[in-house]
Amino acid sequence: MRRLPLEEGRRWLEQAEIDLDWSRHLYREGAYHLVCFLAQQVAEKALKLPVCSW
Repeated sequence: MRRLPLEEGRRWLEQAEIDLDWSRHLYREGAYHLVCFLAQQVAEKALKLPVCSW
């Protein structure tokens, strides 16, 4: 079953926030290559928000 657009947008936002929290943790641990990857993922999910919640 397909989610409502607003629910889907919230799901993307929640996942982006989780990824951002992980990137902060990994930064403190020195895993910079993973931080870069997750930062890209956060940006991509943030850009999808308006599209998914439209």
